[in-house]
Amino acid sequence: MKKLFLMAAWVFSSAVYSQVGVNTHIPNATFDIKAKNATGSMTNIDGLLIPRVDRERAMNMSHVKTSTLIYVDNISTGTATGQASNVVSTGFYYFDETLNKWVRLLTDAKAIISELKIPVNVLYARSTYTSSKNGSNTINPLWFDVTDHINNEYISSIVNTGEFMVNKGGLYTFDVREKLTNVPEKELSVSLQVPGDTPQNLVNITTSLLKLIQKTADHVSATHGVGLGLNAGNVNIVYEGSRMRDSSCYTFIATTIKLNAGDKFSLKTIMAKSGTYREGGGHISVMYTPIP
Repeated sequence: MKKLFLMAAWVFSSAVYSQVGVNTHIPNATFDIKAKNATGSMTNIDGLLIPRVDRERAMNMSHVKTSTLIYVDNISTGTATGQASNVVSTGFYYFDETLNKWVRLLTDAKAIISELKIPVNVLYARSTYTSSKNGSNTINPLWFDVTDHINNEYISSIVNTGEFMVNKGGLYTFDVREKLTNVPEKELSVSLQVPGDTPQNLVNITTSLLKLIQKTADHVSATHGVGLGLNAGNVNIVYEGSRMRDSSCYTFIATTIKLNAGDKFSLKTIMAKSGTYREGGGHISVMYTPIP
């Protein structure tokens, strides 16, 4: 009887501390699964199927333990609330008892970027239209070559309009830089009060000198260049560039705007004074950041 008891105790303890193997007689862990055919050209399936449930089932499970793993294969049922508040797409989820909710198991770079709110470049393009533009407050669309880089998941180019459409809501950071050329000078006038016996050539020299001094003082003034404008959603921004001595003008826009799916954005140039100018080249770069 004593021997039977000791044998039963040994069998019980072996069962308690034993390891389980599938397709192996020598498991190397608590539960060790070996592929039936680890190599070769066989067509049979080796793998592990995680329980598949819909969102409603994930939402209603009770007393779920940490590290429980499921695959949500249908999000048309239930709602993204309670412990299923993170379940917004199909995929693998594990349970976190501290948060008391399912947490998505990130398995691809795009999901990681979205989850960690990492900014991603979604558009880089160069301005391509270089013909003369009219002044007198004429709005001139700024065109870009979208073959450089555009991620259509976030932004689409609207053909023949120069506009872009936002496909995904979030924060969009714009970096736009443009060079304009052949910008007309500011019209200057100088009035001199001189004695009647002053030689005309001295008057002409003095007038020219004063105009040069005024032009030099004004050439970096933002009110004497061409403006660069951004229309994005309900936001309208215009920055004026400075006319340099070589008749060129440099202007830029750097800003972040919250946009919704379906919003449009476009760029323009505009000059208040009369005359014409030319777009000398530039670029637009747009970064997208998901909103928490």
